[in-house]
Amino acid sequence: MLFRSGAGSIMNAETMAWDTHFNASLFGNCSGGGLWVVPHPDDPKIVLAQYGKQDSASCIFKIDMQAKTLTKLVQLADNGDAHGIQFCKKDGGELTIINTNRQTATLDVVKYSDGSFLLRDYDLNSQAFDAVQVTRQSEPKKRRLSAQQKKLQPDVVYLHKDYLYMAARGPKPVSAVKAQNFYANAVPGLMALKIDTATCLPDVDQSTAFALPKASISPVRAASRASKFFRSQSHSSCRPPRYLAVSIA
Repeated sequence: MLFRSGAGSIMNAETMAWDTHFNASLFGNCSGGGLWVVPHPDDPKIVLAQYGKQDSASCIFKIDMQAKTLTKLVQLADNGDAHGIQFCKKDGGELTIINTNRQTATLDVVKYSDGSFLLRDYDLNSQAFDAVQVTRQSEPKKRRLSAQQKKLQPDVVYLHKDYLYMAARGPKPVSAVKAQNFYANAVPGLMALKIDTATCLPDVDQSTAFALPKASISPVRAASRASKFFRSQSHSSCRPPRYLAVSIA
């Protein structure tokens, strides 16, 4: 288990005893903030830890759970609040990292082998979701979408086949997005971006990107729509996570 409290530590999940504490100096200007951890798809001893903070710095660190070492893989854009991470393997086998930023609703694609950027600051709204029409029911204090722009403020993400599924934050009812950073039109729910599996970049054609806003339909209908969509896709066995990431405030 990997914990974060200003810096980071490893805990033995079986004995619940502390194993390793990483010195805060290893994190540079990326200590603190939110934490997501993703296991390497082929190397069980490696995990990536994403540290993101609003109005501050964000980084991705590579952690060797066997050697108990931590190194910075990539420094992300400031004031982006990195808050979603997945490995993506190109059709040719090259590993990349898809990183999403909550504050700016942008996406980066990073080359795993050297931490270089293949894509930076892809605007998820203007490039994809501004064109996805959604309707909503009423909310407390009668908030309404004033336009279809800037609907997505992404949280945790999951890559399955050629779609990146993103939990979407909204200012209502509750959001961890600071008041100065949330989008007035942000829609809570689920949104999916089409990914080109040959490159691990967002597909040029986003006509099949879709949104399931939380308040627009009942949970039963939302589940039914998602189920029908998944049944229409080809499936392979999913690999369960091997590490638990817990963020400590």
